Amino acid sequence: MNKPQGFDLVERARALAPLISSEADEIERTRRLTPAVTSALVENGLYRALLPKSFGGAEATLDAFMQMQEEIAKADASTAWCLGQCSVCAMTAAYLDPDAASEIFNTAPGILAWGAIAHEVRAEPGGYRASARWDFASGSRQASWLGAHVRVVEADGSQRRKPDGSPEIRTILFPVSSATLHDVWDVIGLKGTGTDSYSVENLFIPEKFAALRDDPTALREQGPLYKLSTNMVFSMGFAATSLGVARAMLDAATELARGKTPQGLKAMRDNNAVQGPGPSINRRPWSTPPITWPAPPRCSQKIRSSGASATCMRSHSRSRHATRNMRTPARRSCRPIWPRRHRRVSHAFVASLLAMKQWALAPTPPAPISLPPRAGPAAG
Repeated sequence: MNKPQGFDLVERARALAPLISSEADEIERTRRLTPAVTSALVENGLYRALLPKSFGGAEATLDAFMQMQEEIAKADASTAWCLGQCSVCAMTAAYLDPDAASEIFNTAPGILAWGAIAHEVRAEPGGYRASARWDFASGSRQASWLGAHVRVVEADGSQRRKPDGSPEIRTILFPVSSATLHDVWDVIGLKGTGTDSYSVENLFIPEKFAALRDDPTALREQGPLYKLSTNMVFSMGFAATSLGVARAMLDAATELARGKTPQGLKAMRDNNAVQGPGPSINRRPWSTPPITWPAPPRCSQKIRSSGASATCMRSHSRSRHATRNMRTPARRSCRPIWPRRHRRVSHAFVASLLAMKQWALAPTPPAPISLPPRAGPAAG
């Protein structure tokens, strides 16, 4: 059986897990990825997972990208979040002037990050003039380029609009050296993402560094990956990150239950409170292949055959709606066994996992979970 395109990225991600795990506490303490982790991700090409092949990227399939994300998330959630965010940013190369894309992504380290949609730029001959501040730029501390999604104001003060009447949104790109970074990401969860703010003052952006991201009329690449919007692929990457975090949480809780016997009580593995939620959580999301992996290949096949991505959008919307409804039970089910190493992760991660389980699984009674004692030294 042929491996999916980009599957070697999954194997590289798995090989990097020990390094990332060993750096996790330092990532948490400094609130950004360590140089060792960033260098390893760059050298192994993981940031280039979704970059078009025409610029030396892997142009990986969705399932390969998601499995890569899951493997990294098992080691550290903040690293996976930054990697997923910046990997999807690289899809912008499919909408850029080739010389601009090569300058951004083929000059080391070739990492692009950006924040939320906000503010305006003024159109000038040959480009745009920007003075603004943007927030929530995950991965900006590792990036060599930054982006911003902005509305365009013409020289006469009118707002530029698309043929359908909606405002035109441009993604402007500029070197990180042109911006001022603001250290504001002092939070409880995902501290290591360094999701800081950044600003520019009276910065001119040449036309070739202003992309019509996710606009089919501006698309320069023909691969099936680029028939999907970046927002859709962001969602797929974050879902995979959720699965990796939850898998690590469950593994840690299972290991604890196998070996711990509270004083005066029976072993955790025999405790009804531990056994109760175990089968429900462990039943299908962790099976091989997990429930998320059939969806991306089907999506890619649909796009190849018809060019349509509506099926993927429906799945994305459905699972996102289910996530909102599952947040409270997710918190309740995870609170008793949440391992210290993964408390840095938002409960919304596991909410999305449980949402996908609720959506995809038939309501059949779960089988009891079997937890044999952890192997230990023989009695002497």
